[in-house]
Amino acid sequence: WLDRLDEHVERRHRLAPWLTQRPSDYFRRQCWISCDPDDRLVATVVEHVGDDRLVWASDYPHLDAREGPLKKFYATQTGLSEESRRSILHDNPRRLYGV
Repeated sequence: WLDRLDEHVERRHRLAPWLTQRPSDYFRRQCWISCDPDDRLVATVVEHVGDDRLVWASDYPHLDAREGPLKKFYATQTGLSEESRRSILHDNPRRLYGV
């Protein structure tokens, strides 16, 4: 989706001349992506967007929360580096929530 938005702006810049950056740059600066413990495409998102704007949702204390969500996250996210896991589980939530 971000690639497509960038392409549209690059090909038809006259439709949005007020944009000073690509849509993907605005997204990377202003948006956050939340993933669930068992999302299978987290490594793909990290590959395309980076790991600095992702956070993890355990769903606790909601009724649909799973038992052992952190264990599930580590078991499912085997394609992530330890650095990316630390960003998603620790560093990014601290930045997002200012703690």
